[in-house]
Amino acid sequence: MDKTCKVCGKTFERPPHKTGNIKCCSAECMEALRRRHDRHGWDSQDALYHGACKHCGEAFTSSRKRMYCSPECCTQHNQNKAAMSRMKPKGLCRTCGKTITKNRWIYCGDECNPKFNKEPQIILTDETVRERIAERYDHITHISGHESDGTIKVKCKVCGLEFIIGERASRVTRAIRCRRCYDRERRRKAAELAKEKARRNAGRNLIGVIKKRIAYLEDIESRKRGCIICGKEFVSFQGNVFCSDECRIERIRDVRRQRKHVRRARYRSSTDIITLRELYEKDNGTCYLCGKQCDYDDMSIDNGVYTAGKRYPSIDHVHPLSKGGTHTWDNVMLACCLCNSLKSDSIL
Repeated sequence: MDKTCKVCGKTFERPPHKTGNIKCCSAECMEALRRRHDRHGWDSQDALYHGACKHCGEAFTSSRKRMYCSPECCTQHNQNKAAMSRMKPKGLCRTCGKTITKNRWIYCGDECNPKFNKEPQIILTDETVRERIAERYDHITHISGHESDGTIKVKCKVCGLEFIIGERASRVTRAIRCRRCYDRERRRKAAELAKEKARRNAGRNLIGVIKKRIAYLEDIESRKRGCIICGKEFVSFQGNVFCSDECRIERIRDVRRQRKHVRRARYRSSTDIITLRELYEKDNGTCYLCGKQCDYDDMSIDNGVYTAGKRYPSIDHVHPLSKGGTHTWDNVMLACCLCNSLKSDSIL
């Protein structure tokens, strides 16, 4: 692919081994483009940078801005700078309190570093572990075991249970609990909590029972009334007006007796003489309710007891006597016994 140089305007071919945006055809054009876009704004492409070396102080000229006249001066200056930085104080030693001048952070030397000056390791024995456990714990005693990476067997002083603990527990005070004593204490606390909860619930339940009892007594007092038969005071449920079944039966008998008296009085006060034979002939023996023919033969006599059948004729009052009807020809009709019993005292 052909490209155009930004400096000389010459057309050149992009090298295959280079990547990126190639703007110049040669190194000279690239240097000229760099000088043109320098931030100092040099007017001429042939202008050079005049400066003094930061290390040796000699004057030099360059095609770009630099601080050193040669790479050797740059390397020497950096080495001197690093050496001076190592000589500066870094802080105080944690062990001896001296000023740290070397490239260290916490200690001035290996002699102050506890990493290189460890105390001699103590060889564990049964006596050593026993003394440590007796010093740190009051509720357990040592039985056996002293290995650094092993386990130690101890015994609870309260319940006598033997269990195993880690070797770390002999060096650092830790919360060691006997499983049997812990379960016993946990069950005791749970029982006390249950008793306290039951006591509180009992108080609440007693208050609830008292409230229910008061509400029940008030309801009973509001339901008290007198029997309409004997006048006795009783508690009425579902609107009952009788104190017992005897009073209810007595009331039914009184009503029936009263209805019989009314019926007899209306029979006696009637001026019409009505017989079953005449009514049968008048209605041609047809039931006015079902329209079927009545039958005089539908009857039976057993030991002097007269029993009428379903189709036996009977006198029916269209407007019942119990509801204000009269015993007259204009209020009676022929009906069979079955239809008369089904109609009862209703008004059609």
